[in-house]
Amino acid sequence: MKIAIVIDSILGVGGASRQALYLASELTKTGQDVAIYTYYWDENSEYKELFGNIEIISLYKTESEWRTASASLQENKLLKRLHQSFVLNKKNLQALALLIPTDVDVINPHSSCHPITRYVKRLNPKLVSVAMINDPDLNRWSAIRFGIKENIFKKIFRFLSDLPEVLLLKQHNKIIVLDHLNRVWMKKLAGVEATVVRSGLDIQHFAKNQNRSMAAPTKNDTIRLLGIGILMEHRRFEDAILAIKILRNEGYNATLTIIGAHDSTNPYKLNLDTIIRENHLTEYIILLNKISEEELVESFASHHFFVFPNHLQTWGLAIFEAMASKLPVIVSNSTGGSEMLTHKENAWIISPKNPADIAEAIIRLSNDPEQYKTISENGYDFVSKNISWTKYATAMLEQFKSVQK
Repeated sequence: MKIAIVIDSILGVGGASRQALYLASELTKTGQDVAIYTYYWDENSEYKELFGNIEIISLYKTESEWRTASASLQENKLLKRLHQSFVLNKKNLQALALLIPTDVDVINPHSSCHPITRYVKRLNPKLVSVAMINDPDLNRWSAIRFGIKENIFKKIFRFLSDLPEVLLLKQHNKIIVLDHLNRVWMKKLAGVEATVVRSGLDIQHFAKNQNRSMAAPTKNDTIRLLGIGILMEHRRFEDAILAIKILRNEGYNATLTIIGAHDSTNPYKLNLDTIIRENHLTEYIILLNKISEEELVESFASHHFFVFPNHLQTWGLAIFEAMASKLPVIVSNSTGGSEMLTHKENAWIISPKNPADIAEAIIRLSNDPEQYKTISENGYDFVSKNISWTKYATAMLEQFKSVQK
């Protein structure tokens, strides 16, 4: 089967990039003819070494060239959004579609690239499209996720502005999502049925962490918390930051490392900086930008807890990477990944937007070494039995075949 996987870019250590690359790699092992098509990928990145067997075809040669082609110079926010959506994005998608051979059997566009199916099908009407939607790109979803309160007129505006995206979603032969959270909202907001396929993980990638000490930290230790995710509002890292304040007020020497791609003008990053400064936590909170794969693995090994306070977040690959490293995870129950987990058995599940819940979890697990060890061991066992890129690729291949019949 000839398969074209499409993703907007391959940068850093993001879960979406990882997912597309591992999918291509695993499908290739089964004898499928697979290539990845993208606007841009960094050929000098370590992904080149990890996935050297995969054909990756990019529209732009440099990141700056891609950014320039995707950036609107309109000053008005509404005009800027319209220009990006209906002019620049369309132009990029049409150009990328021309790179995809007309004899492809299945196109598998990921998230924001899924509208490309419209243009590829014009060149290849018999093409089958199976879209991987990690997050709905709908204005109403953003309002729900961020808790935006609006009057009826703004709600109507959001509904109308979503109509083009809804029509684009309905062009696919099948839509895949990673969790039931997304499946439910896709049905409610777009009226489309979606199939749940769980993402994967390379447990051997974290093998050197699997002999890490599983001893719970004590009140006399420096208790190190870790959070990972591109800096966006739904990450809710402010809850982890405020949990550090609570812990320190209770006499615990707690610190937090946040790893997430961002630039210096990122509004959410600036907001986190303000929260850290106003709460006098500057020396206890570290914000890191992009890091290497080796540094990522080492980060899981050098911390005591992994905190995932995200709200209405699809899946959450980092949760399972932490579990593969035998790092106890504290995860919000409004994330997709929490659907598979069991409170106090293989994870500690908290309510969203609740710094006190995070602090309580740290205190209770630090004071209960057996519970800490249980979650650590059971978390690893759960991942080893249930989460792998081979399982993900096998399930995706079954979905590809099902729509070809």
